Amino acid sequence: MANFTAGVCPKCNEHLLLKQGLNFLVCPLCAENIIAREANEALEKIYADPAALTENIAQVLRLEKKYGPRLPYQVLLILKKNFPHNEEVAFLTLKMSGYNSFILKEYLTNFAKFQKPVSFAAEVLENGLVPKHWELAPLFEQYIKNKTAGSTTTRFLEKLREMNASIAANPPQKTASALMYTFYIMGSILNIGLTATLIIIRINFAFRLLIALAPLLLEMFVLYRHAKKYGNRLTIPDRERALMVLFMCSIVLVVGGVFVGALVRW
Repeated sequence: MANFTAGVCPKCNEHLLLKQGLNFLVCPLCAENIIAREANEALEKIYADPAALTENIAQVLRLEKKYGPRLPYQVLLILKKNFPHNEEVAFLTLKMSGYNSFILKEYLTNFAKFQKPVSFAAEVLENGLVPKHWELAPLFEQYIKNKTAGSTTTRFLEKLREMNASIAANPPQKTASALMYTFYIMGSILNIGLTATLIIIRINFAFRLLIALAPLLLEMFVLYRHAKKYGNRLTIPDRERALMVLFMCSIVLVVGGVFVGALVRW
C-alpha cells in the first residue's frame, strides 16, 4: 500500500487509487486525462472539512464495500493526518491496514489512556491481542480497562493474562535477538573470510561471482525466515543494531572482494 496514494478525478469526482510517482493518467471511468497532482489536491480538499467528517467516514466505508481496503486505506491516511485525535478514524486506519503492528502501537499509544468506551474495542482486541504483539501488553491492559466494560473487560483481561503467562518462560524478543546475535557474528566472520579468499584465489570472474553469491543468498534466506517468524518486533536492542551494521558492512566487503580479486594479480 505504501506505493500508492489516493485521489479524486476532477472531471467525474470518482475516487482513484494512484501509483506514486505517476504524473498523468486516464480516469478509468470517464476516460479523461488527469494530472495526478490535481487528483491528490482535490481529495485533500474534500477530506479536510471538519463539518463533513461524518459523511467522509461513511464514504470511506462505502469505498471499502465497493473496492476493498486498499483505496479507502489511502483515503484514511489523509483523514488521519487532518484529524489525528479522532479515534474512529484511527481505528478504521488500523483495521484497513490489516492490523499492522506499528499502526496498532500508534493507535494504542494515542487512545488507550482515555477512559471512553468505544463500540469497536472488542474488534481491536480480538484482532490485535495476539502473541506477536506481546510487547504491547501494558498498553492493552490500559485499553481494556478504559475502553470496555463488564464481562468484556473480564474476558480480555483473562486473555491478556494467559498470553503473558504463555510467553513468560521464553520471551520471543530474547529468542529473536539471540538468534540474530549468532547470525550476525557468524555471518560477518564468514563474509570477511570469503572476502580474503576472493582476493587471493585466481579463478575466472564468473566462478568468483558464483562463489560470492552462494553464501550471500543463503544469508538472505536465513534473514527472510527469521523475519517471517519474528518480523513484527517493535523494538531492536542497540547491540543487535550494531551487529547488524557490522554484518551489512561485511556484505559490502564481499562485493568489493569480487572485483578487487579480479583486478589484482598476485
